[in-house]
Amino acid sequence: MASQQKKKGSAWTKYIIIAVLVVGVGGFIINSLPESGHTPSKNIDVNTSKPKNVRFKKEGTIDFYRMSGEKVTSIDVEIAETQQERSQGLMHRHSMEGEHGMLFVYENERPQSFWMKNTYIPLDIIFINKDFRIVDQYLGAKPKSTKSIESRRAATYVLEVNAGFCRAYNIGPGMTVELNRF
Repeated sequence: MASQQKKKGSAWTKYIIIAVLVVGVGGFIINSLPESGHTPSKNIDVNTSKPKNVRFKKEGTIDFYRMSGEKVTSIDVEIAETQQERSQGLMHRHSMEGEHGMLFVYENERPQSFWMKNTYIPLDIIFINKDFRIVDQYLGAKPKSTKSIESRRAATYVLEVNAGFCRAYNIGPGMTVELNRF
């Protein structure tokens, strides 16, 4: 009798193993099939979490001046002036040299709004009017935040630099900048 129960138990074990294999293989096949009516575009990067290897492209310099006219410092800038360049900004970059920044150029002077989604670098954001005077700033914007950072005054230019830059050089509203484009 014990031998018969052993044979029955052995048969059930075989059936269970076969059932698990069938379900596993079936699930794999179903997951491998393309979704009906949906074919991913070959022109779209669907893996947005993968960091992109974007290099800094020096397109000009910005000189900072005190109200007395004394030059404080200069940085190299990459310029974002098309809608696509402004939308991309510094997203997906994991570092930026200390004396580098990105200058956003807008057609109209108005209050500007930024966020840090997909931006991995803590930044100081400097708002500059059409006369190249700093009108506002936001220090230490947090990486990957969706909090809206808005200027309190109208700006035509927005400069993003590494967090701590403004404190290190005592940069603030009332100062002027000079853009030298290449």
